[in-house]
Amino acid sequence: HDEEALDVGEREVVGENVGAGMLRLTRRERWEAEEAGDEEEGKGTMRPIPVRWRQDGLAFILLGGMTAVSMLTTFLFGVVILRQQSERSDLQGRRAMAGVNQHPEFLMKHTAPLLKSPPALQDLPPCMNASDIGTLLLISGANVFDPTPRGRMDILVGGGKVLRMFEGGGFDPAELERKGLLRVVDASGLIATPGLVDMHVHLTGGGGEAGPASRVPQPRLSEFIQGGLTTVVGLLGTDSISRSLESLSMTVAGLNLLPISAFMYTGAYKTLPESPNLLGSVMKDIALLETVVGVKVAISDFRGSQPTLSHMVNLAADAKVGGMLGGKSGIVYLHIGSNVEKLDMLWDIVNITGLPKTQVVPTHVGRTPELARASAMWLRDGGIVDVTANSKAADVVEAYINAGLPLERVCVSSDAFGSLPKFDSNKQLIGYSYAKPTRLVNFLREMLARGHNLAEILPLVTYNPSATLKLPRGKGRIVEGGDADIALWKLNDKATEAKENLVLKGLFSKGMTALSSTCVATDMFGRIRST
Repeated sequence: HDEEALDVGEREVVGENVGAGMLRLTRRERWEAEEAGDEEEGKGTMRPIPVRWRQDGLAFILLGGMTAVSMLTTFLFGVVILRQQSERSDLQGRRAMAGVNQHPEFLMKHTAPLLKSPPALQDLPPCMNASDIGTLLLISGANVFDPTPRGRMDILVGGGKVLRMFEGGGFDPAELERKGLLRVVDASGLIATPGLVDMHVHLTGGGGEAGPASRVPQPRLSEFIQGGLTTVVGLLGTDSISRSLESLSMTVAGLNLLPISAFMYTGAYKTLPESPNLLGSVMKDIALLETVVGVKVAISDFRGSQPTLSHMVNLAADAKVGGMLGGKSGIVYLHIGSNVEKLDMLWDIVNITGLPKTQVVPTHVGRTPELARASAMWLRDGGIVDVTANSKAADVVEAYINAGLPLERVCVSSDAFGSLPKFDSNKQLIGYSYAKPTRLVNFLREMLARGHNLAEILPLVTYNPSATLKLPRGKGRIVEGGDADIALWKLNDKATEAKENLVLKGLFSKGMTALSSTCVATDMFGRIRST
């Protein structure tokens, strides 16, 4: 009760007996009377506690006791639940380990400091695990191709990079394992190669030649990973209207946050009045944008802009200067169609400009037998060629080998998610599909089935495209200080089918686990997206 209410004389019965009657007093009056009585007696004794106060105190004591009992009961119940969960997790762990031990073909040694039993074998860590970057990884006992043969080696990975490479058994992981700072992947019986480098991928989808319904959808990251790809170079195709360089650039930026590395070409099929670009010119794009490595153009194809020689000479010179300023290759990447002129314009460009033949790189050179023969002449005279990994690729590369041509200037790419239209003699569309990102693996398998050794053909899909584009961070190789892009394969020389002679067992991209026997990395939507 506030002071004002007491002052106005509100009364209440307090139960104080005086003689035969009951005096109605305010609480304040009662307190004052009791204090006055104490002062007269001068004894300084404590007044008796009022009955109501004693009742309230008892109620508080009972309430506190009940609360304490309730808290104790809750605590004991929580202990029981945690014990049951611990026993259940332990049972599940034993069951999981029993399942893992039945399939030890590709397992990871994992040591925890508190384990009293010997280290348990487990599969690779979860894909895109954040601890991949903060924990050292030792790939032990693999037969290494970097892409040249190196023999049995141990590869130490940390911070997304290849830190050191040791001769087999040359690194003792015991101390780091004991401290929980190292995972060891037992790759005995497997071969380790660089992750595959694909210099021709439609990262935003291609197509459109048969109308809006024929636009090839954007690819999923997991599809690249399952194809053994750790580096991709994106480009535009026929459609540079609904597919844009802005969208491609954003897609590349998004991929570079995931366990894969992405680059791109500026330009498109369209070249007139000028090639599409992002910063106002092809030269600026190549010089200033980190992920832009060159410019793409279409010639000898009715779907292109039919650029003149003068235009192509200027474009090649601009690309070269942009590459010089940006420390890149600055190549002109030429889509070659099936028109009769074939590679004639390439010879004219280098003859007029004095540029090296390695500055102008034709792709789809196996499209027709005539074009394949023209590409062999270009290759023999110092040029670089890119063979599309379709059903004709093995024949084209084998022809180069039989002719004694240098394979170090031969690249093989997939054209993944680009449309595969089929036209009749009147240029009418009669069939339609799109290319898959597993083409590079299928090319390797076909060449192995024909009796070629891995060391001979592996550079075509790893080091050669990386060197052609001057990609950074050791792409296309397993090299100390380079990105830890490492594929683990099972090579089966006795396989009766090509698809079984080379099987991808694990993939690391920038040190992160991208593929294991239990998972495949993907982005947050399960599909590459651009804004």
